[in-house]
Amino acid sequence: MSSIIYLHNRELAEIPLFDDMPGFKNYKAISKLVGLGNSMIDRTGTIQDPFRTKIIVPVPPYDPDFKLNYHDCCMHRMIDFDEQYNRTGKKFRLLYSGGIDSSAILAAFINYYGLDKAAQLLEICCSPESIDENPWAWDQYIRRGKFKLITSHKHTSGWDSSVFIISGEVNDQLFNGDGVARYKKNRDLYSTKNFDDYVYASFDQKNSVTDYYINILDVQLKAAPFPLENFYMYMWWRNFVSYYGTNQIKTFSQIPSNKVPMAYLDNNFGQFFSSDDFQKWSMVWHRDYPENFCDYDNQKKPCKDFIINVLNIPEYRDKMKHKSFPRIHNKRRHATFIDDEFNIYYDWDQLRDFIEPNNSYV
Repeated sequence: MSSIIYLHNRELAEIPLFDDMPGFKNYKAISKLVGLGNSMIDRTGTIQDPFRTKIIVPVPPYDPDFKLNYHDCCMHRMIDFDEQYNRTGKKFRLLYSGGIDSSAILAAFINYYGLDKAAQLLEICCSPESIDENPWAWDQYIRRGKFKLITSHKHTSGWDSSVFIISGEVNDQLFNGDGVARYKKNRDLYSTKNFDDYVYASFDQKNSVTDYYINILDVQLKAAPFPLENFYMYMWWRNFVSYYGTNQIKTFSQIPSNKVPMAYLDNNFGQFFSSDDFQKWSMVWHRDYPENFCDYDNQKKPCKDFIINVLNIPEYRDKMKHKSFPRIHNKRRHATFIDDEFNIYYDWDQLRDFIEPNNSYV
């Protein structure tokens, strides 16, 4: 019996299907309140959605003595990809938006291989907006290094096993990302220790929906491996354990196919920031710096420092975070959900086969 690993939550919240099913009305009300895009598949095992789900990327055991820094994690990940290249002989294609995440991957390749060899092994899938997003990397490295360029409007044509595709999803979940972006209008409340007060202030309402949202998340927050000191840490933990798995799959939601073979995934696609090292680093970093990085525009400072130091572009210090995922995707119909056998669904009626009556929203 298959289970869901990705679901386009925002669309589900707007359609009148399944309201008679256990928990769905509460689930959709909370989805509308929070503005969820992808489904929140909990990795702590404390929240069950009203449909069957599966955790595909577990949270690794918390290591309080973990010593690697962000640069170390990037270089350890490069060893993984170098081994992949030596095993398969396949060159790499980076889904490059020019944003912070994909710029860090470019920097990691250049730091590990050197510019000339990186340009031989790495294709850049980009758009004109990618150049505008990081003109320094374009001028000093991509153009000068003569990387092979692929237009982002044709990148789905490369899912043919000829290259190993790399994406930069889930770096947001290491730092908090959109979990804070949704609430940045109330930055002055980041340091509050009362999660309830922040929720009421953020949504400017106190009613049955906000109360239900607080109750649902309370158990998940208590599953953290160390005390969460403020709202910023609450939102990091929620984002880290709820979306790290589903966002790994988001790239596949716009592939024009009804199934992605598992053998393909093993040999042709990788999320750069998906490793136990990165997850362990994220936990220790948030534990050690609970107050210092509550500013949305500077929350990715270790990642930005890595880019600046490796590529020697101090101008990047003032780079603001922008939503760049759509720049590397065609404007095609979005899959409604994907199951753990990587069947891709486009019809919401098929969700009936995945209903879970014993869920946390009843």
